[in-house]
Parts: sequence; C-alpha cells; structure tokens
Amino acid sequence: MTQENYIVDTQLPLELDFKALKAAGLAYIQKHSSNEWTNLNPSDPGVTILEQLCYAFTELGYCGNFPMKDILTDKKGDLTVADQFYLPQNILTTSPVTVNDYTKYIIDQIVSVKNVVITPISLKFPFINGFYEVYLLLDPNEKKTASTDASETNEIIENETFYLLNSCRNVGEFFLKPTVLAPKEYTIAGELILESDADFDSVMSEIIQNINAYIFPDVVQTGYDKLKAAGVATNDIFNGPTLDNGWISSESIQPKKDSIQAFEITKLIQEVTGVQSISKVSFTCGTKTLLPAATCKIYEILTFNFSQSLLNQADASNLQVNTQGKSLNASLNMSLMDELAMMQQTNSQVNEVASVQMAPTVPKGKYRDITSYYSIQNTFPEAYAVGLNATNDSMPAYQIAQSRQLKGYLSLFDQVLSNQFAQLANIDKLFSFKNAITGAPADLEHYNNIKTPAQKANPAYPAPFEVFSPTYFYQSLYNSVPNAAPLLRDNSIFNFGPVSESDATLAHKSWLAYQDDPYNSYMYGLLVYNEDDTVNLQRRNDLLDHLLARHGESPLIMDTLIYGTVYSGDFLKDRVIIKSMYLQNLGILSYNRTKAYNSIGALLLNEFTLTITAALIDYLESNKPLETEEEASPTANETQQQIANLKATYRARKMLRDILTKNYKHEGYFETNRINEEEKITSLDSLNYTTISLKLSMLLTLKPLYINFVQYTLDFNPILKTPDKISLAYEQSEMAIWLLTERKGMIAIETNLLLQSGSFQIYIQENTDDKMYYCFSTMLNYDDFVLISTVFNSAPSEGIISYLKETYPNHILTAIDDPSKLDDATFTTIENAAYSWTATVSWDDGQNTMYITDPFLANTLLWMFPDYIPELATPDWQHRLSYFMESQLPIQITAHPMYATADNLKTIIPQYVRWFNANIYNTTTQTIDQTAVTKAAADLITTLKLIYNNQVPTNA
Repeated sequence: MTQENYIVDTQLPLELDFKALKAAGLAYIQKHSSNEWTNLNPSDPGVTILEQLCYAFTELGYCGNFPMKDILTDKKGDLTVADQFYLPQNILTTSPVTVNDYTKYIIDQIVSVKNVVITPISLKFPFINGFYEVYLLLDPNEKKTASTDASETNEIIENETFYLLNSCRNVGEFFLKPTVLAPKEYTIAGELILESDADFDSVMSEIIQNINAYIFPDVVQTGYDKLKAAGVATNDIFNGPTLDNGWISSESIQPKKDSIQAFEITKLIQEVTGVQSISKVSFTCGTKTLLPAATCKIYEILTFNFSQSLLNQADASNLQVNTQGKSLNASLNMSLMDELAMMQQTNSQVNEVASVQMAPTVPKGKYRDITSYYSIQNTFPEAYAVGLNATNDSMPAYQIAQSRQLKGYLSLFDQVLSNQFAQLANIDKLFSFKNAITGAPADLEHYNNIKTPAQKANPAYPAPFEVFSPTYFYQSLYNSVPNAAPLLRDNSIFNFGPVSESDATLAHKSWLAYQDDPYNSYMYGLLVYNEDDTVNLQRRNDLLDHLLARHGESPLIMDTLIYGTVYSGDFLKDRVIIKSMYLQNLGILSYNRTKAYNSIGALLLNEFTLTITAALIDYLESNKPLETEEEASPTANETQQQIANLKATYRARKMLRDILTKNYKHEGYFETNRINEEEKITSLDSLNYTTISLKLSMLLTLKPLYINFVQYTLDFNPILKTPDKISLAYEQSEMAIWLLTERKGMIAIETNLLLQSGSFQIYIQENTDDKMYYCFSTMLNYDDFVLISTVFNSAPSEGIISYLKETYPNHILTAIDDPSKLDDATFTTIENAAYSWTATVSWDDGQNTMYITDPFLANTLLWMFPDYIPELATPDWQHRLSYFMESQLPIQITAHPMYATADNLKTIIPQYVRWFNANIYNTTTQTIDQTAVTKAAADLITTLKLIYNNQVPTNA
C-alpha cells in the first residue's frame, strides 16, 4: 500500500513561528508609535523591514533548536569534548582508595596475578592512615621463562606489585612487601560414583574448577556495555580506579576461604553434572589423615591435589571413583585432566577481556555551519535597492545615496543578527574550561590563514583580535552584507597605489587590505562595543561557577581560597584565571585526590641551587639566547648526576631570565594559553608530587607570589645596599627559584615516610603500685613496630606480656631495671588491661630519638614555605591556608605548615634531596640503600625539629 505523506498544522514554537513573530512586532509598534505610524499594511516599507527581520529570526531559532551534539560538532565531524566535558570514565573514576580498589587495580595491571588478599591493619597513629599486608594468588597458566625458577618468578611479581602499589598509594599509607600465597596442599578421601554416561575427564575438570572457585572466586572483568545492560548504574561501573582490561564490579570480589568443611566439598561435587553420589569425604595433609576440615593461614591458599587423591590405592586416604560398580582409579590420565581444567578456566576470561567495551560511545553529530550569516538585505524586493546588484555606476548619485542610507540602517540589524549566530556557533567556547582568547573567532581564523609562518612568528600587531576571556562573540559583515565597503568607517584608508592602476583596481585592493587589517576602525569599534571587562568578567565568573558546581565543587569555597591572589591585580580576573586552570586540571586532581607521590619511583631531585651574581643578572637581562634543555643534554661521558645538573641549571637560569626580563607579563592582554600550558598538571606530576600539594600550589598561587618576590628583590640599585643585604637578596631569590623549579613552591614531607627508616623500641608499663616496665631486647624496624603495636588492640586483656613473648620469640621481652629514663614519657593506656605502652623512634644509632607521642609526629603532612616572602606572612594568606586545610584536606589527613628562613633552606634543601633520592629504588638492583635512607632521614629530622621548634640551625 502506498504511504501517504501530509503536513500536520500544529503550533510552532515562537522562535520558529513567522506569523507570531510578526504579530508581536506589530503589537509593539502600535503600543510605542502612538499615532505616528498608522499604515501597518504589507505595502508599508517599515512592515516590509519587520517581515524580513522576522524571517531572519526564524532562521536563528531554527539553528538554536539543533541538537546540542550538532552544535558541538566541528568541521571534521568530531564532537568538541576536550575542555568542554569530562567523559564518565575520566571524571567518575578515582585512584585506588579502598581495599577493593587496590584489588581491582592489581588484578588489572599485573598480568600474572589472578587474585589478591589485602588485609588492613587497624592503627591509631596520626602519621599512618592505612597499613596493609598484601598476598598474591598467581595465575598458574602464566608462562614462566626458562631462565627463572619459581622463587625468582615470585620475587619479580612481588617487586612489580610493590612498585605498582607505591605508585598509587594515598597519603599516610604503607604497604608491606607483597608475598605470593603459599599453597597448603590437601588430598581428598571419599567415594565418588559417576553416572554411567559421564565423561570422567569433563566431570573431574569441573570438580576442580568448582572447588578452586569456591576457595577463592575468580574476579571477572567485563565491559561497560554488558554491565549497563545488566542494570548497573554508571556511577557504580566507574566507581574505582581506571582499568585497562575491563571493569570489575565490587560484587565479584569475594574473600578467600581459609577453612573448608567436608560437607562443603561434598555439596560442590554433588552439584556437578555426571556425579551420582559422593560420600565419606575427609581430608589428608601431610601425616594427618581423616581431617573433617581443611584450613590454612592468611598467607596460605588451600589447594587439593587430585592426582595424589586418585592414586590407585585402596585405603581410606584416597578418593575412590566408581561407575556401574567398576573402579576407574587405575585408568586415569591425571595430567590431561589438570590441563583441561586450567584451559577451560582461562579461556572464559580471555574471551571476556577480548570483547570489552570500556566506555560509552561518544555521540556523533552533524556539522552545522552556524557561523555563516545570510544578510536580510539579500531578501528585500528589488525596489529597495539594497541587494547585491541593486546599484551601479550609471545610477544617479541621489539614488545611490538613498540605497546606502537604507543599507546603513539595515546593517545595524544585520550586525546584531550576525553576532547572535556567532554567539550560538561559539557556545562551546562559552562553556569551555579554557578562557576564550577572542570574541571574533572567524575573523581571527581568517587573519591566521593569510599569514605565512614567518609573519606569524613576527606579527605586525601585538595581539590581533585577542582579548581576555570574552563572553560576547561577534563577526564582521565583510562577506555577508552585499556592497558593505562604503558603509564602514575609514573604508578608503588603504585607497592608494601606483598611478597606472585603475580606480576599480585600487578600490578592490583597498577593500581587501581593509578586511585584512585586524584593527581597522570597524573591527576596533566592534571590539570596544562588545568588550566590557566588568560585564565580561562577571559573566565568565558566573559561567565558571556553574561548571564548578556541576562537578561538585563549591564556588563559594573557591572564591574564599583564591581571594587576594596576584595573577593580574584584579580580583575578578584572578578568579576567572584560577577557576579556569582548576577546571582544566580537575580530571587529574579529582582522580588522584588523596594520592601521595611515588616514594620509591619518583624522578630524582636535584639539589643544585643557582648561584645569583651581578654578572649573571647582567647577562640574563641582556636577553642573550640560552641553550635549550635539549642542548644542555648529556654526552656519553657524563654521569646521570651531571645530566641532572645540566637540566637543573637550564631550568633555573631560564626562570630567572624570564623574571628579570618580565617575560611573565604581556602588554595588552593576559596570555591565557601560555598560563594554561605552564600550569598544566600531568600524570607524571601525580607520581612526583602529592596531589594535595599540587592543589595548594595552584589555588593559593604560589608561583606568582614567588616570581613577584624575586623580581622585586633583585630590582635594586647596588649603590644603595650594603654587601650583606645584597647577599641576602641573592640567597633568598636562589631558594625561591629552587622551590619553584623543583617542588612547585614548597617542600612537602610525609611523616609516615620519615619514620620508615627509623628504629623503634616499645615500652610497656604495668599499672600497679610497683610499676614494672618492659621493653624488647632488640630494636624493631618499622614493619615489626606497626605489627606488634596492633597487639595492644587485639591481645587478651590479661597476660599481654606472656602473649608478646609467645607471639614474637625473635624479640625477647625483658624487664627494665632502671626506668628513670622514661620519666618524661607519655604512656597510652591499653583498653581493658592493667598496662600502658609507648614507643621511641631513633635514627643514627639512637643519637636522634623521640617518642611517637612527640607533637612533631602528630601530623600526616609537613609543609615548608619560605618565611621571607611578605605575602606568606600576612593574616590574609594564613587564613586562606587554614581554610584550604579545613576544606580541601581529606578528613583522615592533617597537615602542619612550617616557615623557614633562607639560611634554614640552605641547610634543609640538600638534606631533603638526599633523603628523597635515597628512597628511590635502584633501577638496576631493584633495592633501596637503607643505610643511606637512615642517615639522610636523621639529618633531615634534626633540621626539621629545630625549625619546628623555631630554632635556627647552623649551616651544614
């Protein structure tokens, strides 16, 4: 049957309804023109103009109703997403936080690991937020290299996992070195009867799979599409770390069973297709037989050796298999059965991972050339003489004048309409995280297209079309309004040339030159008319507040934090700058919100400090070219330290030159793109810095504070300063430049990391009249100290001393004969016990010792700033820093700011660098020199405590 198509007469929305728009226009005219405009018929020229405008309005309304995906699709057909939206897989995920998160991350990233047991240890120390034991279950199907035995393979995987955990650990967390679960092997005894048509190999492989899955269920990785189809919410799918091989639901992570009863195995075997019955199940482990349960420790994994269980022996310690009264034990091929079980188990996971869709598909839109504008003057009747061919040189001058007079009037409407189309076409820039750099993108694009690379590198104009963060977009009428040249101010300014050229040729060239001039009177007038800083900045700030709120960030908190910053000197402009930078980096800041730096794998620091002299200042101010960082690169004969020194020298000299030559300022407008690039936080930064420190540096604008300080400090007349003051100015600037180039403006130290190289002694006080005291005969390392200290939360309330002696026989617990040295100790009462305890930590063979109750250890983080930068000493900045710690620090983290003189920094910087670098794994040996770490930590803590107590140390 032929389908009939027809038009349904329905009410159009106002923006598309020509009749309604015209009626509204006529009503407005009647209301405001009184009796002066009486002819409202179509024959009236004013009504004709109204009709043309209403028609143009419907075109604008039509474009405004395009799907958003069409409006945001560029000329290449790609959706504009970067710096507009964060895709769900990028903004909803976080670096590992919970035990389940770490489990998912290890399984996804370490190919050889099949499953993980992570055991958190409960502690009440302010410097530790999490202490974890990690045990790995390896995939038996992973191929081992012929050159390594099982122990070497295990060690490689343990090291790889340890490095991974340190790359994603959170502030104050500590992971013990992971260990591979040790198999605890059992055999099964009993009587298994199979169905007559059962295939023994298939039945046994399924039994093995079921038992292994019951002991430690496999973690399944699957795709976004399958989870979504199963009804899992998007927030739940992306809840956790970013994974490479498929998402893992928290429900698929099940605990390892450390105890299995015989009846549980009986039930598992009975459920297998082909099994008729199973009875008299018991277990054997070593010499122990007929066990009713199989058990193991937390560091072990239960395994059942079916090859041994099915040996052809007629005794009670073996599994007897029968079918139709006939024993099958003598004819079994156990190696084939085990291989089949492993292959079936692996293939299901491989097939699943191979078909994974990790994220929702980004919608495809259709490119719409919204910017192009078709002038209303092209649609007027010919009698109005405003179209493309409406006038010519043969017409009387008065008719040409009349035409241009009307065209000038209509061009006002054209400009407003054209700007509205430009506003709609640039909505992606309006709601972008990045601040726009021009209000006329189409004209800037044309300007760039006509320039050669050399002209772009050396522009004739300082900043053509470029302004700071416009919110109103506009475009020229050069190509849209017919015969527009005579209507524009100073249109004949380029009307000169050789006498041999005709007037028409000169006029044409003049018109082209006028269009190519980015600052002609017409474009400058549009710029001035559209760019009102007060309005634009407030509008842009409101838009950024909206974007912040959409991502769960409070604009009010942000305003409080950034009030008083010094990027531009205008508080509203500074808000726009910092909010824009923060939104651009929100993805990585949000993902790594509580993450610490990789303490064993960060890039090595350099203690090189630039030596500032008058000669160096003169050389840098001359703006002579510096060698690039690549040119400062190493030759084959240079050591890694020499290479690092070369690059550090380049960075420091370049920064000082930029400060001295004021390259951080630009005449005319704020260089948004340069600042965005300089302040961009990378994935490498998240490995080298604690995320909360990166956030502090950005929101409290440390960089401009330090740059302004160095610039002001070095801008002096040497005649008016004493040598000591000149030396101090150089020294303070040197420290400030090191802090900027190496540490984003501050030294951040985790108390937890300082303690890891210490030696500990635990003291126990008996709360009786006699007050007996006990301590271990040997010093404890950090791992043992933490593990033993957990006993005070779990040990029996009575008999703690005997419990400790039994549990830790390697550390002999003895009574203290002379407890006077503990007179200044603060003991913590053990709950429900007649004992209290405390501990000391020491470095350098006990020369540097403190109690763990020392106030110095009462914070998770220590932040060190220079005390000589004036802004950092103001109550306003102190308030902002306190508010930052209150609003931005996770609840489990506390931080303490410390302020150091230039003399302090000269001492502490090399100490800090040596300690920082000593913690980094040797890439060759995969080890850490603990002696070097301990010595560096001892020196660092000595200086830190002096600064903490407001004492001035002697230079090292």
